Parts: sequence; structure tokens; C-alpha cells
Amino acid sequence: MQQLRTVGQQPPADEKTLEAREECLRAREARLEEMERDLRAREAALLGRDRVLIDILESTLAGYWDWNVPAGTEYMSPAFKKMLGYEYDELPNVPETWQRLIFKEDLSKVLVSFDRHIESRGREPFSNEVRYRHKDGSTVWVVCAGRVIEWTESGAPIRMVGCHVNVSDRKRAEEELKRSEYWLQSIFDSIDEAVFVVKPDRTLTHLNQAAECIFGYTASEVAEHSTEVFHVDHEHFLDFGARIQESFAKGQTARFEFECKNRDGTVFPSEHTVSLLKDTQGQPMGIVSVVRDISGRKRFEREANELREQLYHAQKLEAIATLAGGVAHDFNNILAGLLSGLSLLELELRDTDLARQTDLKDMMDLVDRGTELSKQLLGFGRRGKYDVAPRSLPRIVEGTVALFTKAHRATTVELSFSPDLKATLVDRAQIDQVFLNLFINAAHAMPSGGRITVSATNVSIDGAEAARLNVKPGDFVRVVVKDAGVGIEPTILPRIFEPFFTTKEAGVGTGLGLASVYGIIRSHGGHVTVTSKIGDGATFTILLPATEQAHIEESITAERSVRPGEGKILVVDDDAMLLRLCARVLKKLGYEVLTAPGGRAAVELVRQHRDQMTLVILDMTMPEMSGPTVFQKIREIAPELKVLLASGYAIDREARSLLEQGACGFIQKPFTIAGLSEKIQAIR
Repeated sequence: MQQLRTVGQQPPADEKTLEAREECLRAREARLEEMERDLRAREAALLGRDRVLIDILESTLAGYWDWNVPAGTEYMSPAFKKMLGYEYDELPNVPETWQRLIFKEDLSKVLVSFDRHIESRGREPFSNEVRYRHKDGSTVWVVCAGRVIEWTESGAPIRMVGCHVNVSDRKRAEEELKRSEYWLQSIFDSIDEAVFVVKPDRTLTHLNQAAECIFGYTASEVAEHSTEVFHVDHEHFLDFGARIQESFAKGQTARFEFECKNRDGTVFPSEHTVSLLKDTQGQPMGIVSVVRDISGRKRFEREANELREQLYHAQKLEAIATLAGGVAHDFNNILAGLLSGLSLLELELRDTDLARQTDLKDMMDLVDRGTELSKQLLGFGRRGKYDVAPRSLPRIVEGTVALFTKAHRATTVELSFSPDLKATLVDRAQIDQVFLNLFINAAHAMPSGGRITVSATNVSIDGAEAARLNVKPGDFVRVVVKDAGVGIEPTILPRIFEPFFTTKEAGVGTGLGLASVYGIIRSHGGHVTVTSKIGDGATFTILLPATEQAHIEESITAERSVRPGEGKILVVDDDAMLLRLCARVLKKLGYEVLTAPGGRAAVELVRQHRDQMTLVILDMTMPEMSGPTVFQKIREIAPELKVLLASGYAIDREARSLLEQGACGFIQKPFTIAGLSEKIQAIR
């Protein structure tokens, strides 16, 4: 009984140990159950969270993938497969799936990117923009990005995850933008004028091809550079900017002309149109400038001004020529009256008073000098040309030189003619006058003597050049006359061919020499110009129409003599004094004379005396009824009646026409009694 315990008695030690152990086991079991419940709760939470993440990923437009590298399996989300046009079950979840659908050109790029990502242990990002083939054959642009999230201890990838984002819309937009930019650039480059776009700080952003051509820079060379490279200097650059701002301040587009400079430093005139560019908020964002190289236009304007000046000068000379011709005609009528009166006196004083005959000869010499002056006027007025035929220009010039050097022994004339020089269609006397005037003008420019050179060659003038020179296209002989004189002042040069214009002292020259040169050459269908530099003499260049015809041999005119005659002659002239004096001269020569002060009276006299009348001396220039009209009426009344034409002008187109229609001859006023006598005898 000793082993029995009484109430309140402690149990033995072994029993206590056993109870303690049991209590400890129960506590541990409770903790394990609690941990299990916690783990289950956490697992449920994780599964719920994963489900949420999966749902989120599945609900996005992006596709995601999860690649178990060692197992060779790869989960591809439904969204991934759908963006390629496939249902989820149509494609196996293996890497070969996407490798088969990706463009081969892009696969190699992806594999290289993957290798770099692995080699760098994830430091090198794995991200690529690639193309996949859609189920319908179209192209799908995808941004593929991912990373390895599990590695072996040796650094081999275990698990890699990533996503695919469909960027086809963006790529299409980019392509459309590129096409739009290309289209706009094509339009930009197709503009003939230079166009460039400038930021507010005046640095360049865009330049078209025309601008590259004009300025010599490529767009890449001047991009982000200041537009100052296009300006002559900094001052021009600032002035240009100020003018633009002035226009913009008024709300206007800037338009003005300005000088620019290209790459090689050449300065050229340009026209600018500058507009302000604004953003959607209406704030300035730059300017666009259209530049036109107006070098051609400026050159055309200069040439047009020169042509305008030449035309004005030609019109002025034409007007003066008309006036000069009219003056010469009236002057010749006066001289004709004087010469007729003196001729009558000469006949009456023959073999009588020698002193009075000497005085008479002096007066006739004065009339001859007046006649020469009148010829100069007619030459300028283009009314002095007559007897045009193919002639040897060297022979004419050689004769003129021989005459000139007799009076100007200190001046030498050197001649150089092309051996195959063609004949020229000219009047010998008039062309002789041209060269004599040029030689005299040169001699005056060389008061101490000097050398004149004359050269002549054959040339052909085409349509454009002929139009510029106001001549007919064809063959010409070009004659260059150069002296070694003092030269002509630039201010004087434009007036050199004006009649009565002279720089010589009073009494030394009439101012008609070069004017008659101009008129005679122009009346021959030629052209004359002059160039000169102070201290380097003057050069006259003459063009005369050439011909393939052989030149005629000039004959020596026999000395004229007064020969009496007989017959009834009608003299028709509106100048009463000339009419009276001519009648007296003819009567002295033995002719019976009728006179008519005008065309109507002449026609009536022809009608009355046509059977007895042997000749009509008809003035070409009369009021009311002109000479050609009277001639036609005479031909109607008496077709066989001979008509001698007379005029204060030299033979012209109208006179030549009447000669072709049957007129028997032409005599120019003033004429001597011997000249008239010889003409009548030649006709009879």
C-alpha cells in the first residue's frame, strides 16, 4: 500500500516526464496544423492572385508567353495566337510555332538578341520589332520583349517570359507618314524656285533641290546652320532680317529683291517671298522663304533697256533724217535756181568779160560747195543712194585713199582685204563719200598724223543677229576702220551719228560727216557701229550687203559740154522760179518750151500738144498731184512720149519704179546747163 498515493501526494519522476512529453507533442501538432492552415490559405491566395494576373494578361490586347527552356515547351496566350489569326487550339505551345510564323529575315535578328541576353545574364535587354505572317497571309508587326526569370547555378536559362504587342497600326501609320513625307518632299523638290524653312532663330531645317542648286550647298551640309551663309556679309544678313520683321509687323508677307551669295562666293540678284509659319495655337514656329534667282531677268532688263535706248536713238535719227532729207530737197531747189541763173549768165558772158567770168566761176564753186553739203544731208536722210551695182570695195577704197592722202600727208592708211572678198551692192560715189568722211574724221583725231587701218572680210549674218542689227539675213562684207587717235568720250559716243553734232571748233566741221556715213550705210541695207576708248582711238565697223555677182568695171566719165538741140519740151515744176529759169536755159539751148506749175496743168498741156511734144521734164515732188501720178496720166494720154524725171532727192524707190515703167532718165537737182544738155541728148 505504500506504493499508493494519497490525495495531494506527488507522482513519481518517470510519470512526470512522460506527461511532459505528451504535452509537448500536442503543442507541436497544434502548431503544425496551424502552419498547414496558413500554407493552404497562402496557396489559395497565390492561386487567386495568379488567376487575377492571368485574367488581366488574357484580357489585354498583348499576347504573353512563358518558355520552359529545358523542357522545350512554351505557353502562348490566346491573345498571342489570336493576333496572328489563330484559335488557341490551332497552334501547339512549342517554340517552333513562333519560329515558323516569324519572317526568316527577322528570326536571325531575334536569335542574336536572345544570345546576347543570355550571355549578359539578363543585363542586355531582349526586345525586337519583328514581322509575323498572319493566317490570312498578311503581315503583322509585333514588338517582342522578354527576360529570363530563372537560371541554373551554371547560368543556363530555365524559364523565360515575355509579351508580344501588335504594332501593325503604328507601322502602317509610320509608313503612311513616310509616304506623306516623301510625297511632300517630292512636291517640295519639284518647285523650280529655291525654298527653305527656317526656325525662329534663323537656322535652317529644310532645303529643296532648287535651293541646293542655287546656293551650292546640300541640305545636310546646312541643316541647323544659320541662313547667314546665304548672305553677302553680316550687315546684309541683319538688313534682311529687319526687312522681314517690318513686313511681319504689318501682318504682310515679305516680298523684296536682295543680293545673295552662293557657295563659291558668287553674288547674284534674287527675289524673296517670305511667309510666317504658325503652330496650332497661332504662335510663330518659323518662316518659309521662296527665293528666285533673277540674274536672267536682270540681264534681260538691262538688254531691254539697251535695246530701248537703241530704238529711241534710231527713232530720233530717223526723225532727224526725215527732216534732213526734206531740208536738203528744198535746199537743192534753191541751189538749182542759183545754178540755172549762173549757167545762163555763163552763156551770155562767154568770150566777153574775163573778170566777170572769174567772179561767176567763184559763185558757181560756192554753189558746188552747197551741193556737197546737200549731198551730206541727203546721205544722212537716206535719200542720196543711186546707181547701186555689184562693185569692188577694195577698188573704191583705194581710190578714196589716193584722194585723201593728197591732203593729209601726215596720215597713212593701211589696207588689208580678204583675198576672196565678195563684191558689194553699193553706189560708188556714196560709199566713196562714206570712207572719205571716216578718214577725215580720223585725221582730225590725230592732229600730228598717225595711222588708219582698214580691213575687210566676208561674213554671214543669221536671223537672230540680223534682227538685232536690223538688217536682212545673208552675206555681208564687214569693214573695220580703226584710227590711233585720242578716242571718243563715253558721253559723246551715243550722239556720234547725230547730224550737226560736232566737238570741233566752229568753222572746222559741219557735224554732217558721220551722220551721212550712218544714213548712207543704212540706206544700202547695211549697219554701222562705233567703239572707242580714251587714248585708244576709235573703231568703226561697217556691214555692207555682199553678192556672188562679179563686180562691174567702172568707166571714166567724159567731160560734159553744152550741146544745142531742137524740139518742144514741157517743164513741170511747182517752184515758179525754177520753172522760169529752166525754161530760159532750154530756150538758150534751142528748144521750144512749155511750162506747167503743177500736175493738172501738165496733163492738160500734154493732151493739147502731144503730137508736137518731144519730151517732158517732170518734177517728182509736187503738191496736189505728185510726179508718179502725173507720169501715169501722161502714159495714158501719150504712151510714147518721153519723160525725164527730176528731183531734189537722189534716185529713190519711186523713181526706180517709174524708170522700170518707161521713164527715160533721171536728173538730180541742182544740175548744170551742161548736165541737162547731156541728159536730153542721151534721151533723144
